[in-house]
Amino acid sequence: MKLSRIALALFALILPGTLVAQPPVAAVAGWRIASGGTSDGGRFVRLSRNGRGYHLVHYLEFWRGNNGVAIAANFRRGACRSGDAEGMIPTEQALSRATFDMRLAGYLRECPLARGEAVALRRSLNAAWPRFLARARRALAATEAENRAIENYGR
Repeated sequence: MKLSRIALALFALILPGTLVAQPPVAAVAGWRIASGGTSDGGRFVRLSRNGRGYHLVHYLEFWRGNNGVAIAANFRRGACRSGDAEGMIPTEQALSRATFDMRLAGYLRECPLARGEAVALRRSLNAAWPRFLARARRALAATEAENRAIENYGR
């Protein structure tokens, strides 16, 4: 009986540190959409896809007190690497499908895919983008609500 109490006590000490909340992930048409909080109080939304011989990640991060969105992307195909990162860009631009499509076109110019693969990538994005955008808008709304709460604190 003592051994089981000791084991329970050890689990109680060790387990909380090992249970790290994983961001909710959805799979849509081969894309993975994840979102959650960041260690500095912000919120992120990530859209990623592993295809035949390539990997693409598109990342948005919303922070309290900032007027805009941090945006980053990474595209890999074999040894070819492409991508970019920007500090604060206007929110509507960061959430725009046209902005993403323009960035994707640049990555594909630098690290081309076979035509069929590129067409399939874009087609599958049509199914995933609305879900990604919905999560991004929720992250934005939560960040804006926190900004208002901070602004109104103590009034």
